[in-house]
Amino acid sequence: MSSINDSIDSNPLELTTQIKIIDGEKHLFLDNQTQDPLFLELFDLENNIGYWEEPLPANHWYQIRITQLKRRIISGFTVIDKDNRLIAYEVDGENIIKYQPQSKNIVNRYSPFVVVTGFQGSGTSVFVKSLRYFGAYTGGDSGNFENRKTHESVNMRLFMSHILKQEKGNLKELETSFQNVMGIYNYQPNKINIIKTLHLYDDSKFIVEFLPNTKFIAVKKHQDNNTLTPEAHNFSEASQLEILKTQNPLLEGQPIFHLDWNKYFTDYIYAQKVLNYVGLNVKLNENEFNKMLDGIDFDQSKLKS
Repeated sequence: MSSINDSIDSNPLELTTQIKIIDGEKHLFLDNQTQDPLFLELFDLENNIGYWEEPLPANHWYQIRITQLKRRIISGFTVIDKDNRLIAYEVDGENIIKYQPQSKNIVNRYSPFVVVTGFQGSGTSVFVKSLRYFGAYTGGDSGNFENRKTHESVNMRLFMSHILKQEKGNLKELETSFQNVMGIYNYQPNKINIIKTLHLYDDSKFIVEFLPNTKFIAVKKHQDNNTLTPEAHNFSEASQLEILKTQNPLLEGQPIFHLDWNKYFTDYIYAQKVLNYVGLNVKLNENEFNKMLDGIDFDQSKLKS
């Protein structure tokens, strides 16, 4: 059992965490001892799946079996307090470990990133998987390379969607949560660090202001009725106006590459142009390009006929 009193800017986050064995199975217990509700998300980090939970009420405890969620194993969780301060934890056997903020000497909001955006279900995952194949880094909480989806940092996704848009001008709180997120993302200064965030048109201004040294790639893909997932189905049914807004985010002074998804996966010369823009030191030929397609298990049926 660990009782954690995390001081962030002199405001404590009081959360008691515990692993108990009940009838031979592990259960996670969380006790919110604060006077305000805490947002909670549970993660299967290996498979890059997050489970949004209801807010944990003030002075309230929560219990869940570690293997309860669709046969997935809970290997981490993140809490966000009323001031939008984020803290991530790892579940390691019978231990719960708080991720420490990554040093500003290694990463800060002025560090270079490449942001990949697009419409949910429009092929962003397989594109990012191809960048991983060529050596790009997507975060320590972005799941195994062998996964089909989603190849993105689950905690950076939380930071982008749940904190960045809401805090906007509160730079001090944003930087605190950002360094906490980097503790699990584990920024690699000698690699190309990728962030995937979808439907960017809602919050592009805030990302540009907060992460000014960022390149953007907007994935532009044709609609396709040959879908396997609910996300891809939603994309196939979306209006042209909504797709146009999503695939053409408004950025103020930042470089952006409007990526032709179909061409990227069929033309190695075009793919080389994309990799050059990203900053990956890769020299493609047709053979190496085809190896990439095999290496990411690319589904040729998704190409535009």
